[in-house]
Amino acid sequence: MTCEQISCSGVVWLISRRFSDFDQLHCKLESVFHDLLTVRLPEKQWFGRFDPNFISKRQAGLQLYLDGLLQVPGILDDRSLQHFFEIEKNVELHTDHIRHSSLSIGSTGHLKHISETDRWQLIVEKAEHALIDISEVPEPLEVDQARQKRAEVLAAYAATSLETDGVPNALKTAPASLDTVPVPHAATSQYLAALHDRLDKSLCSKQTIAVPNDDLIAFMPPPVDTIVAAH
Repeated sequence: MTCEQISCSGVVWLISRRFSDFDQLHCKLESVFHDLLTVRLPEKQWFGRFDPNFISKRQAGLQLYLDGLLQVPGILDDRSLQHFFEIEKNVELHTDHIRHSSLSIGSTGHLKHISETDRWQLIVEKAEHALIDISEVPEPLEVDQARQKRAEVLAAYAATSLETDGVPNALKTAPASLDTVPVPHAATSQYLAALHDRLDKSLCSKQTIAVPNDDLIAFMPPPVDTIVAAH
């Protein structure tokens, strides 16, 4: 981020710009002034961009670039340049007035020429331009309300997933049937007896299996596919 001190017609203010802002400005000016624009931006560097030496070198290069821009005939009339320097916020936009005004640009290295009080006053005045009437802005959602709303949505989604994931469609078609269809006690006893016979035959009498006691019988609903088939 580069901070520049702008002076035009006796008015002084500060602007802060990223290198990408300079790059966009150069592309716009190049499409208008073509060969008249001979100054070039400092080279980009992908590694070591936060090195103090590189930052100092880039600031010096940007200062030379801006100084060169002001030498281009008619460039002060360009709206892109005026917007970049925020001239429209600080100086009345009369073309003739700007054309005959002296526009000077200094980096933060030259801010020592103004007092600390004046520097803070410039910052305050710059901030005043950015103030808006909050009565005209829709009231934003409070952070706690947003978090609560998000938690409710996630909880509802999780509950739905637990209820539906992995459940056969047959269970969803006849959920009440599980509690309403009685199971005959005799049918359960016959099933246990048949199971005992099959086990006994498979073991070929190598091991004695006790006959199941009816006291072990517990009520269990029939298989779901049987219920669905009945319906």
